[in-house]
Amino acid sequence: MKKIFFIISILFFNQSNVFGQEESKYNYLSYPIKYGKTDFIIGYQYLNYNAIELGIARGFRGNTWGLSYANYHICSELLIDKNMNKLMGVKLGHSASICFFNFTNQLITYTNFNNVDYVYRPEIGVTFLGIIDLNYGYGFFIREKCNKEISNHSISLRWTFGKGAAGVF
Repeated sequence: MKKIFFIISILFFNQSNVFGQEESKYNYLSYPIKYGKTDFIIGYQYLNYNAIELGIARGFRGNTWGLSYANYHICSELLIDKNMNKLMGVKLGHSASICFFNFTNQLITYTNFNNVDYVYRPEIGVTFLGIIDLNYGYGFFIREKCNKEISNHSISLRWTFGKGAAGVF
């Protein structure tokens, strides 16, 4: 199941025509960078730690009805477990939403300033037009875990707001 989830996430994000526009008119992967607007992300995650997420994104609304949204983002995370142990995380990612479905890919580093973990985490979930997302993710650790308490499984709740998420152009 893990391999299937990994392969599907890679194949999905290699598609250049996700929103159904003509390829010559819109290049899906570069469109948020060239024409997107600045958005902000606030979120909560659970992965054996409670995590607060803050970030900035470059996002845009696709098609005429505004039913699709995509962004590139950089976020920071503060993870706190029940014993008040803390970890910091920084992540780079890409998110795409179509109607009520959301797909996200992220590269994350977690550190307690003694050890560092590198994680690739694809996520899939439900969304309200790319503004509020509820996702499940599975983290593939790039090397052996240093911080054993971090779970591979995560649940994320995110709110994205700003001109790109609102569709203001």
